[in-house]
Formats: sequence, structure tokens, C-alpha cells
Amino acid sequence: MAGLVAGSILAAVLKYLQVKTNKRVYTLLLNIDFIPYTPKNLPETMELALHLAVSVPLGMIYLLIVQRWGHRFLFGLFLGLVSACTWIPLTLVSDRVPSISDFVALFLWLSGHAIFGLILSLFAGRNK
Repeated sequence: MAGLVAGSILAAVLKYLQVKTNKRVYTLLLNIDFIPYTPKNLPETMELALHLAVSVPLGMIYLLIVQRWGHRFLFGLFLGLVSACTWIPLTLVSDRVPSISDFVALFLWLSGHAIFGLILSLFAGRNK
């Protein structure tokens, strides 16, 4: 549940930021151009489902780590920032996404993923 909610909020935040700034950070989040043998024009709902299919297990792993070692905010921020490291490979493999040197888009990407980690940490607090 934590990964589903956090991943959904991440998607909503990045979609909002993309609409407001014209920086293609939501497009980057959903981009699967680099995966061989996948259709090039999947509907947005399918791309979002694939994003959430990654977010859900990440949320489960996060909750297991926090149950064992605590430090929910630290691990939440860490997981959000580790997830944000996908910026480099994802921006290099597609021409539909921001340039690797677009620092405004990078800031938006990092901010969205920090929110992802924060949401996970809030879920960990609920599960005590």
C-alpha cells in the first residue's frame, strides 16, 4: 500500500510540475522507450501502471528495512534519492525527456523523489 500511494503521489506531483513548467519530468517518469520489445506508444495508464509496479515492491522493501532498523525518515529520504539517481540513465536513452544538463528539470525530479521518500516514511510511522 505504501509504495502504491507514494508512487501515485510522485506521479501526480511530477505531472503537475510538468504542466506548470513544461519540463518533461512526468514523461521521464513514465518513459519505457529503452525497454526492448515494448510498444512505443502505450497509453498513459499503462505506463503509469508499470511505474506503480516498480513503486509497490520498493515500498514493501522500504517498510521491511524500517521495521528492522528504524530510522524511517533517513531511509525514506535515502530511497527517494536513490530512486532519483535514475535521472542519468533515463535522460540518456530517450529524446522525449529533459536533457541531462537541464538543472531545473533535475531539481524537479529530485524534489518529486524526496516527496516519494517522505510519503513512505509517513506510512512507516503509521505501521508502528
